[in-house]
Amino acid sequence: ADIHRVAAIKTHYPQPHGRPFPTESDIGTENDWGARDIHRGMILFRNPLDAIPSFHNYLYEVEQELDGHSTRAPVEEWIKWRDTPGDIQCVRYQTMGYHDGDIVRAMQSWEAPDGINFSWKDCAKYCGMEKECEFWTLERSGGQQCLLKKNKGDYHEVFDVDSDYREGNYHMDCIFQTNFVQELRFWERFVAFWMAHFQKEDRIIMSYEGFTGQDTGADASVKLADFLRKGESGLDVVETEQVPCVWEKVVNYRKTSNPVLDIAKMAGYGMYNFDEPQQDSRRRLQAAPISYDRTQLRTDGIAMTMDPSHPASIRSGNKIRPYTQQQLDLTVAMLERIIKNYPDETELVDICNSYVEQVKSRQAEG
Repeated sequence: ADIHRVAAIKTHYPQPHGRPFPTESDIGTENDWGARDIHRGMILFRNPLDAIPSFHNYLYEVEQELDGHSTRAPVEEWIKWRDTPGDIQCVRYQTMGYHDGDIVRAMQSWEAPDGINFSWKDCAKYCGMEKECEFWTLERSGGQQCLLKKNKGDYHEVFDVDSDYREGNYHMDCIFQTNFVQELRFWERFVAFWMAHFQKEDRIIMSYEGFTGQDTGADASVKLADFLRKGESGLDVVETEQVPCVWEKVVNYRKTSNPVLDIAKMAGYGMYNFDEPQQDSRRRLQAAPISYDRTQLRTDGIAMTMDPSHPASIRSGNKIRPYTQQQLDLTVAMLERIIKNYPDETELVDICNSYVEQVKSRQAEG
């Protein structure tokens, strides 16, 4: 893509199915899509309990050769994929020494799975399951404790192979290497990469739920428009009072009570047709030349009972996606780590806190 001729480029990076971020060696090659020349961005989050099943739906559609955004995978296919081993592996430091740190939990050798001693992968797994653990140290002599630690300090080298150590960072990958855990880890890496990539004044943080919600979508769009105006991209952004109308037409086009699309209907563009391909309805309605008045953007009659977990979903099929209690707990732990790592990022913290509440309210099943 020629980044000088587009308003935005979408990437799910560092999720492997996303558009890869070019390295320095990619500059000037076909893999260089101009990411290094993009200095501002919108970071869009979605509750991982909804984002991950949505990704699985995409995989299912590709596998079954179905139209994109048309079908939700059957629940049994979701459970099978969710619990299938993923591609990532648990790793450790390639060292023999140990780091100082505050001990969160000291596990004795008799607590090992075999009741005798820990393997380093056992110790790594317990760290992954402990909310406060940041790294782990396994003693290979003496009491052979598995030490779960935080606040990493000085490193101490050990050269005696009979009394050395094994260590590694917290990795969710070390708990259970399933597709669900893998995607949860990618969600966390996504946050870390893009929060570090853009300076605070050069990024806008938004939630999918806020952007598509009946009560919040128009205001979120106004916020996005304000962000776009502040850039040096040369974008021609509509006036603030026009933004809610744009949101109604582009995002809310499927609602039969949509006041803006009432005008489109009168202009001969019809309404949303659930019996035709959704892309056809979308393109037809979004092409309608609409004049409007702010008073037309009423909220009366618009359904307010839409499931907030699946705003404006266009896929058919069962929405229910079950999770085990352990998977729910891992999700909460991951979100709480992000909250802890970014205490001054109010918008991100608020989004993650709302997700924590939603996850905690879910009932474990399956």
